[in-house]
Amino acid sequence: MRILMLGNSFTFTNHMPQMLADLTGAEVVLTSRERSHLALARDFLEARGLKRVGFESASVSVAQHRRWQESFPKGCELIPAQELLDGLRASKDREEIAAMVQAQKITDAAFGEILNYIRPGLTEQEVAARLVYELLRRYKPRGVLHCYSGSAEDAAWLTAQGLYIGFGGVTTFKNARKAVEVAQWAPLHRLLVETDCPYMAPEPYRGRRSDSTMIPKMVEKIAELRGLPVETVAQATRENAMDLFSIPRR
Repeated sequence: MRILMLGNSFTFTNHMPQMLADLTGAEVVLTSRERSHLALARDFLEARGLKRVGFESASVSVAQHRRWQESFPKGCELIPAQELLDGLRASKDREEIAAMVQAQKITDAAFGEILNYIRPGLTEQEVAARLVYELLRRYKPRGVLHCYSGSAEDAAWLTAQGLYIGFGGVTTFKNARKAVEVAQWAPLHRLLVETDCPYMAPEPYRGRRSDSTMIPKMVEKIAELRGLPVETVAQATRENAMDLFSIPRR
């Protein structure tokens, strides 16, 4: 069996060690960003003389399927392989299963607390937010709200629970409102900056692939909004990241 991984699927990269251990006798090749995925796939198929290509049918559009047919070597047969891939994703060890069972118990208990809150007219997002807040209130985990897009009021409550607020490139966008408001007023000792690579590059790089070299733009924007020196925000966010991720100070 030969497997070519196209794209940057979190599911596969997160479970790659377990998947490789389970796929005895399989050749797994990961693509890079140096060339287009279709070109890499075509070369992979031609070099090995492969004529049958399995694909994840649940996440492939008609247009994508057509492009594959046009790009792959002549005579290649595209075969839906959803069941195989779902089986690979379902591979769990005992420790992971135990963690999933515990997570289910925690979620069930939290749902029990918010049942009286649920009423006709509420959106799914509102119910989900209430559920998350109940979980945070109960367990007070350490963590960061990735690319935060909520209100300043919610940010005040969340930071009071000990969480950090993460800001990405959206903070620099001209039409940004919520992120700007939160960046202005949230406690400085609870702010982090992030790339959300490869998405949401900050101005003036908007539309390009985001990476860590662009983080200073987020720092500069937050400093501008708060009327602080850039060095102050840079130092604060650096210290916050080291505290959150338990990075030793030299």
